[in-house]
Amino acid sequence: DSSADIQADISPMSGTVKEDLTELATFIDQILKDNDQAKVVVHCAMGMERSPLTVVWYLHTKLGKTLDEAYDIVMKARASVVDRRSWINT
Repeated sequence: DSSADIQADISPMSGTVKEDLTELATFIDQILKDNDQAKVVVHCAMGMERSPLTVVWYLHTKLGKTLDEAYDIVMKARASVVDRRSWINT
């Protein structure tokens, strides 16, 4: 049972990817700050693009990792990740 659920559509053609990711990163950060025992699950259909990018953006914006560092962390956990930083126009 989850006390917090959010669904978001991260679409590379939306023009709002960075804003959408920032909203999700803020949501994740707040959940983790509110409860030090909390766990957050981020998923998408294949776990290769959208969910990894969301976690990368969280690590970058909330924990101060560079995008390279964040992708390294995520790719060590899931080798099939596809780097989609181009979706955020950085």
